[in-house]
Amino acid sequence: MTENKTFLEKRVHSRIPVKVPVQYRLVEDPQELENLRGQTALAKDLSLEGMHIKTDKTVKVGDVFRLDISVPEKSKQLFAFAEVVWVNETGAGLRLMLMAVEDQEALKGYLDKASAQ
Repeated sequence: MTENKTFLEKRVHSRIPVKVPVQYRLVEDPQELENLRGQTALAKDLSLEGMHIKTDKTVKVGDVFRLDISVPEKSKQLFAFAEVVWVNETGAGLRLMLMAVEDQEALKGYLDKASAQ
């Protein structure tokens, strides 16, 4: 049987190229979440389902992060949990797992505006 190596796009929402600062913290023990020091990364693209971040730190597939996403024109950061789904020399791909409805709406508004430019 021949193995099909064709790449299939699994994303429902297209990624929009951005340069958005993201703070992330590895979630290993939820009780220790408040004690973890956050790292800063730069989101290179972003959608309602995920993002590609550029980071100098070593991350691995399966890591779960708490994210604080800074989007232009918003006074507060958007909060989400995300899982690392791939890692390569350019950074890591994160799948957004949990985000408050109001933060999802703010992200959608930002992405709609960014994609129109």
